[in-house]
Amino acid sequence: MIVISLSLKMKMESTIPLTLITVLAIMSAPGNEDLLFTLNRFLIILVGTGSAIFVNLMILPPKYQRSYLEHIHSTFQYMSLLIRKGTS
Repeated sequence: MIVISLSLKMKMESTIPLTLITVLAIMSAPGNEDLLFTLNRFLIILVGTGSAIFVNLMILPPKYQRSYLEHIHSTFQYMSLLIRKGTS
């Protein structure tokens, strides 16, 4: 409930499912219910998420514009083919 309320407070409603999965992954280890283990697991997940964001933004940024234009081009070709077949 705390995680959901924090996500709502930060106006990040779309991340609630992923956040809950992360919390379950941290808290679900059997036999290691102490605070130090939970903090260690949280920091590992935070480092992994941070490094993934760094790689996506700095080293190998995604090329959304090119893939978007390619998708529009292929859709346009398909639609023009359908229009030609429909009129003939």
